[in-house]
Amino acid sequence: MSADILKLPELLPERQAAARLGMSADTLRRIRSRGEIAYVKIGGRPRYTEQHILDYLQRNEVPACPNIQTNGHLSLASIGSADGLTARSGAEHGSTPKRDRLAEHHSALAILKPQKRP
Repeated sequence: MSADILKLPELLPERQAAARLGMSADTLRRIRSRGEIAYVKIGGRPRYTEQHILDYLQRNEVPACPNIQTNGHLSLASIGSADGLTARSGAEHGSTPKRDRLAEHHSALAILKPQKRP
C-alpha cells in the first residue's frame, strides 16, 4: 500500500525571503504591510513561499523600452532624435502669469520682516 503524501511548500521566514529578493527585512515588511506581496501567517509570524516571491516579481516587472526606427537611426520616442523633434520640458517663456509688483513687494516684506524676540 502506498500512502499519498502531500508535499507542502517550503515556508521562508522574513529574513530569508528578503535576502532572496535582494532587499532588507524592513523593506519587505513595508511591502507586506502595503499588501503588495502575499504571505502565510504561521504562529503569528509571516512566512513566504517561492510562489509568493515569484508572483511579487512578476507583478513588478517593467517591460523593456521599445526602440523606434526612424530614417535608419534608432531613437527613443520620448526624447526624439537628431533627425526629429526633441521633447521639451518646463514651461514656455511667457506661459506663466506675471505677479504684479505690489504682490511681490508684500511677499518680500513678509519674508524679510524682522522676528520678534521673546
